[in-house]
Amino acid sequence: MLSLLQDHARYPRFRREVLDFSFIGHAANPFCADVVDIGIRIGEEKRIVEAGFSGTGCALCVGASSLLCEYILGKSISELAPLQKEYLQGEEIGRMREGCVTVSAVALQRAIALYASL
Repeated sequence: MLSLLQDHARYPRFRREVLDFSFIGHAANPFCADVVDIGIRIGEEKRIVEAGFSGTGCALCVGASSLLCEYILGKSISELAPLQKEYLQGEEIGRMREGCVTVSAVALQRAIALYASL
């Protein structure tokens, strides 16, 4: 049986072109060559109504990016300010691979910062 992270890595739910999103954040993990763009669209009450990611990365990066997009849908910007790794839903990641699963969160925070700068 696949773990949730493995399932999202194998069958990413939110991988798509992000150029049409309102706010796009970019991040890279130089240790694993992961490059991720997270796109978000913000609706009423400052809630994320659409999210997606694009880029290249290892299986952990792809799975975490997909899980992150699923996690943030419907959440308000203020709920995501102290974003930790709760989007991984308890998946255990070794210290050496932590950058692979957090690069998408960095990209998300950059997209949110663009929104906040308006």
